[in-house]
Formats: sequence, structure tokens, C-alpha cells
Amino acid sequence: MIQGTQIYIFLTKGGYTLVDGYPKRLEKELGSPPGTSLLAVDAAFICPGSSRLHIMAGRQLWWLDMKLGAQATWTELPWPHEKVDGALCMEKSLGPNSCSANGSGLYLIHGPNLYCYSNGEELSAAKALPQPLRMNSLLGCSH
Repeated sequence: MIQGTQIYIFLTKGGYTLVDGYPKRLEKELGSPPGTSLLAVDAAFICPGSSRLHIMAGRQLWWLDMKLGAQATWTELPWPHEKVDGALCMEKSLGPNSCSANGSGLYLIHGPNLYCYSNGEELSAAKALPQPLRMNSLLGCSH
């Protein structure tokens, strides 16, 4: 989990236990994109079945392949958002208002708005923002 400039790693067997030595500074653990300091991260996600960590900060989006370890290099991607408050990439459907017909989806949250993409590749290929949904529509709330 990434919060602010800190990375937390939890063991999930038998509950959620923070790994000794964590949290650590994100830049110390993973480095940072060339010429950029990750002083404030708005959101981060890894989609199920992927090893790509996506980091969003303001108008910038980067990914890093976690499988490559120390050899991994940050890659900047284009994206249409000014800022997001959170991100969630799911393998299974979140109900009738999911992002895609097959149930998987990438959800970006900004204020009361929810932006849906089928995956990270669709996000980085987008030239304009998709029609926003309201957060309450995903949660099944009417208000």
C-alpha cells in the first residue's frame, strides 16, 4: 500500500501484518522517475495478474515493472487527468455499474466522480476523459 510518500507491505496470511521495517519512503524503496521527486503521490495501483505498479502525481503517470527488481526503470505515460484522489484495479465485477462487461476494470476517483477504464493500457491510450460516473452509482446508493 502506498500512502503519501510511504510504502507499506503487509503479509496477508492469517490477517494483515505489517512487514518488519515498513513503512519506508517510496523513493528509497523503488527509486523515482528521472528528474522527478515523488514527494506527493495522489494514487497508485497494480492490476491483478500484472507486475506493473502505476503511480499518479498531479498531471503525471508512471509505471514500474516490479518483476524486474533493481533493473526496473520508470516509464512515463500520457493520460488525460489533471489529478485523481484514488485508484482501484479489480479483476472481478463490482456489480451492474462496473467499468467493463467482463467485470474487470480500473476505477479512478476524483472528488465525487468515478472514471472507468478496462485496464492501464486503455488509460494511457485515452486522449480525453471518459464520461464520469458518480461514486454513489458504483456503490448502489441513490444519494
